Amino acid sequence: MRTAKEFKNIPSYHYYPETDRCLHCGGELERSHPVWSKTVIGLEEIAKITNWGYRCVNRATDCPKPDHVYRSAMADGLALKGYNYGLDVVVFVGQQRFDEHRTVGEIHQALQKQEVPISERRVTDYVGDYEVLLKCAQGAKLSGYRETILNNGGIVLAIDGVQPQKGKPILYIFRDALSGARLHAVSLWHQDTDSLVVEMKVVDRLLQELSIPLLGVVSDSQHAIQLGVAQVWPDVLHQLCHLHFLKAVQKPVYDEDSSLSKELKKGDVESAPLSAR
Repeated sequence: MRTAKEFKNIPSYHYYPETDRCLHCGGELERSHPVWSKTVIGLEEIAKITNWGYRCVNRATDCPKPDHVYRSAMADGLALKGYNYGLDVVVFVGQQRFDEHRTVGEIHQALQKQEVPISERRVTDYVGDYEVLLKCAQGAKLSGYRETILNNGGIVLAIDGVQPQKGKPILYIFRDALSGARLHAVSLWHQDTDSLVVEMKVVDRLLQELSIPLLGVVSDSQHAIQLGVAQVWPDVLHQLCHLHFLKAVQKPVYDEDSSLSKELKKGDVESAPLSAR
């Protein structure tokens, strides 16, 4: 991770443990050393943050955990370890990308308007980091949906692939079509069957861990998805999305109609009988 450039004339904040007593022996805490100190670039401001570590005063006598270092949980929540950009910036990037469906360029411009000094490449990195954070939280999130999902009888898995920008990876989102719960999201450069099977197995393990039945799968007609579903869930009904199906059905009609319209404009079929049209 690159080190952020130095900023002058920025505020400095010091954070301390949220408790003033040792949790193991009840002794008082005394300042020991700075756990970390760095510049954090957030949406609201850029500041120098220091998280101070404290130890129990009884560590040399009767404290059962003499090496335990107490630190501020609030400070740790400002930025991920090894990052100079605040967690609020990472979340902003992810929400803009996945909830608002904005491109990396649009997100970069939005951050620049908020005077956040960040490169477009870093925005791309944080899209991936946000996905990782989502995956880490999915178990607890799905647990909250569990009652609703079970009342529905299980999950109907919708698999959607989106590529907002040419030359960029396709974002695949796996969600429950009944409750709306997002199960998994991943960006893939290669949309082959093997790559999709790996992600489908991630979803399958999650459903097994939560003991949630899979009722069916809905997707477009992408061949790799069809083969992957047949491999991972061979006994589960796989239905093509109605919208994608109707678009596929109407395409030949649309193409013919478009061609006829062009001919009519040229006057090539003005005298042709209706049956010939």
